[in-house]
Parts: sequence; C-alpha cells; structure tokens
Amino acid sequence: MKDPRGRTIDSLRLSVTERCNLRCAYCLPAGPVSFASEEELLTAEEIEEAVRFLVERAGLRRVRITGGEPLLREDLLDLVGRLRPLNLQDLSLTTNGQLLVSRARALRDAGLDRVNVSLDSLDPERFRNVRRGGDVKKTVEGIHAALDAGLVPIKVNVVLLKGTNDGEIVEFARFGMKRGIEVRFLELMAIGEAASTHEGRFLSMDEALGRLRASFRVEELPRPDGSPSIPFAVSDGNGLGGTIGFIAPVSRPFCNACRRLRLSATGLLRGCLMNAGGVALAPILQNGAGDDRRRGLEEALRRAVDEKPWVSAMRTGVRMNTLGG
Repeated sequence: MKDPRGRTIDSLRLSVTERCNLRCAYCLPAGPVSFASEEELLTAEEIEEAVRFLVERAGLRRVRITGGEPLLREDLLDLVGRLRPLNLQDLSLTTNGQLLVSRARALRDAGLDRVNVSLDSLDPERFRNVRRGGDVKKTVEGIHAALDAGLVPIKVNVVLLKGTNDGEIVEFARFGMKRGIEVRFLELMAIGEAASTHEGRFLSMDEALGRLRASFRVEELPRPDGSPSIPFAVSDGNGLGGTIGFIAPVSRPFCNACRRLRLSATGLLRGCLMNAGGVALAPILQNGAGDDRRRGLEEALRRAVDEKPWVSAMRTGVRMNTLGG
C-alpha cells in the first residue's frame, strides 16, 4: 500500500501494553503513573484480526511488538503464535531485557524471529539512575539468552543522553563488536518526559560519531530502503570490527521515507509517532460485523495513512509508553 505521497506502507509497530517494569527518565515520570486497564487493551484475538487485515489490505510485511514492556503481557506467547502464520517477513519485539532470560527460548518457540534490546548504560549505577531501577546484569544476560535461543539478529538500542551516557559510546561499540551485535545509537526525541529537558540532554549523531572516530575506523554504509537506521562499518584496526547504526530523527529526519503504521495497546491506529490522536479500531473490532466491519477497518486504515505527515514537528507531550515505543 502507498500513502498519498507515494511512500510504501509495509511495517507496523504493535504496542501490547502501556505498563513497564522500569521508569526511564526520558519516558515515564518517577512517581505514580496511570496506565490503561486490562479491559481497555485490545485482546489477542482483536490484535490478530487487525494485523491480518493490514497484511491482506495494506501489504504489511514487518511487525515489531512493543509497549511499555511487552514481556509484562501475560498472553504474549499466545499472541506471537497467532501472528506467526500471517505471512510476515519479520516478527520482532523490543524489550528492556529485564525478563528476557526466562522468556527467550519460549518466544523463539512461539515463532518470534528476533529482538531489539534497550540498554542505555553498561555501568550498574548509571543504568539504575537512567532507568530508575532494574539491573544491567539482567539485561546483558537477557541479550546472551536471546543469542543462545536464536532470536537474531539482535540490535541493542542506546538513547544518547548528554552528560549521562555519552562517555560510554566507544565502550558500547566494543560491546556490540565482541558479540556480533549491532548497537544502534538513538538521538533523544522531545517526547513526553523528555520534552522539557530535551535541549540540555540532546546529543547529535555527528557529536557521537566524532567520539567513535577518535577510536575506530568508521565508514558510512548505504541505508536500506525504509530503515530509520543509518549503518556504519567500524573497526579498531586490530581485527575487531562490526556494524553500528544511528537513528537520528532530529539531525537527519527520515519522515519522507517512513513506511510505518502504529497500533496502540488500546487500539489507536496512527501514521506517525508524533500523532497524539489516532483512529480508533477498538469499536470496529468489538462492535462491527461482516461487511460493515470490513468497511470500518478500510476507512480507519485510509484515515491513518492519509494523516501521515511528510515532515513531522518531532515534538509531542504524549508519553512514549502510550505511543508504542
């Protein structure tokens, strides 16, 4: 399917919960947080129907399950099993890794292809400060468990935070190269909790590359079609090498090549991460029937695609956990 500006739409970020077991400083407030109730979330059956429709009607080929923390959803394995037969080229999941050790093998057996793991520091104390809890050891062990289970290729996502983890950029690159994992550095976006502190904490891709080039040979590679990540080959000149990536929505926006839709845990279909609204699928999935149901889904899809901007303002007050990671 193509949007009105000719962009192919073939990817979905699928949020399955707003809840998280961490309180990352750029995502959630430290205090009490109100989440959607279990009754407000789409059921596994409703998600399956929505994704099946998008595969058949929009030509959807890639789904990444997100949250919140998706491993907190009790019926996640059932959901993965429902999505696996839907003719998807790639079925992946983004996680903070805290629960991955005990779930990696079961996720692979259920049909998941691979995982992306969020990891913003390799230092235990700094990790706890950024994540407001958690244990970096659990996340690293989760990465190793995912490797052992065959949930590959694994990508490790690092949100760049000036004055916090910018001194670990070289260490992160070595961490990935030693394990055959692509580490991807993400520019901080002005979303939710990060909006008010964005200016002081933002570190650009070019600044991070400068630090990498002081330690490694770095060569930019062609960006695959539809990928938000800019890949780079890195090597230390002594036999250690690999690939890193940068997702730089602020300094190198990629809106005009974006191929994604987003479906929130409560059933809002969006064409853009920065869209605070969305088209409600839940009433259609729960109340429609037959041809009316199909027409309702068709109209919702068209509206979401038509609302997809050519250039985004890259700022929203809506929290990331409700937008779908």
